[in-house]
Amino acid sequence: MGNCAADLISIANYTGKHDSRCFEAKTVAGAIVNKKLYTFGGCFRVSYVVDPDTFDDNFIFRSEEHKNATDLSQVYDILKDEWSFETKTPVPFKQASTQVVNQSIYFYNVRPEFGWTSMEMYKYDTNTKIWTMLPDIPFLWSENLKSCYDGQGRMYFTGSEDGLDRNIIHVYDTRKEQWIKIPIFMDKRLQIKQMICKQDHIKFIAKDLKNIEDEPTTTVWYSIDDGPPIMDETLGLFSMSYHDGSTVSDNYSFDGNYNNEPMAYYGDYAYLFNVRRTETIFYRLNVMTRENVTIATLPYDLSAPLIVPVNENELLILGGIESNFYRKTHKNDIKRYNHKLVYNPSKHDEL
Repeated sequence: MGNCAADLISIANYTGKHDSRCFEAKTVAGAIVNKKLYTFGGCFRVSYVVDPDTFDDNFIFRSEEHKNATDLSQVYDILKDEWSFETKTPVPFKQASTQVVNQSIYFYNVRPEFGWTSMEMYKYDTNTKIWTMLPDIPFLWSENLKSCYDGQGRMYFTGSEDGLDRNIIHVYDTRKEQWIKIPIFMDKRLQIKQMICKQDHIKFIAKDLKNIEDEPTTTVWYSIDDGPPIMDETLGLFSMSYHDGSTVSDNYSFDGNYNNEPMAYYGDYAYLFNVRRTETIFYRLNVMTRENVTIATLPYDLSAPLIVPVNENELLILGGIESNFYRKTHKNDIKRYNHKLVYNPSKHDEL
């Protein structure tokens, strides 16, 4: 492993069917509850016969016909380092986003076996093993739906690209299991990568769209033989009041290639990973103090893994593919990439 202030520990191989290469380089749906990682559904390729004299069965043009979705759910016991079957999802789905509320896992951004992202929401109770179909999402959004939970019975939602028009925060009451009719209107236009609910405000990791036309994207060029260039972007921290939607910059920003990569958070910490041409750099950002430390630099351009914090110093890394399609040098190394990354602050001080 490259320059690292953490230990990279192999864990038991994932027993589910999800393949991050199946469509749009997406992670499997997953969340941690009580020291157990639950994964749900997944997308995988199916075998088929190709007629060499026709394009009818070409994977590029008819790829959806050669993919499948599963309704299986697996659970990983972190303490025992073992996987087992958990349940079946109400419908097979390729991918979904999750939000943990006490002992339950909420699902949105559900991508079913066929078609596009649905308006449906589900809840799975990890204690009773009961699935509940919730009220449909009553609004439209752009790109990916983001959410956070305030610990007081409310989940907050917004579209990652809504700032191209106007950012509106929609509120869901987890106690009554219903949508609150009055949303929160933000007074700043943001392209949102992550949102973290705090006691009296929401923290955003986002790009300010106010003057986006005047801010060229940074391009890091490599040899043309290595494929297309990496497009870096500048992100910042912002705070929004629950009361009136007033949003201010925290005057903190950072650059990197975070375009399509998932972010995770635990408490005040956001976990970011910056994918370069031949390496992936993991960061831990304290969104309150703005302390940003490099946890590890892995010698793979690792894209679309499931990143789940166990605590502030430990991350589970499940699956993933090489993001550089044109130069796959580590395909066999990360084909079933399953690790726990344990950050050691004393090691960081020694680097």
